[in-house]
Amino acid sequence: MPARMSAAFVLLALLAGCADAPPWVQSASADQIALRWYPGDVDTGQAAAQAKAGAHCALAGRQAVLVATGMSGSVQLATYECQ
Repeated sequence: MPARMSAAFVLLALLAGCADAPPWVQSASADQIALRWYPGDVDTGQAAAQAKAGAHCALAGRQAVLVATGMSGSVQLATYECQ
């Protein structure tokens, strides 16, 4: 029984990670956060990325500052520093 519960917990954790709304976190640390999203997504974009980065940096009492943008294939990338 415990093995079955453990397997169910792992599956739920994986599904919860997949349900995260874009922009998605590519990497994060206390000093920066890198986000990615598909430009064609209606509910995403630079404003959504700024909001997610702002929330991340606010945890440390800092503000998110956009330091880099780019494309990787069809994916938009943005990196923010917490200052």
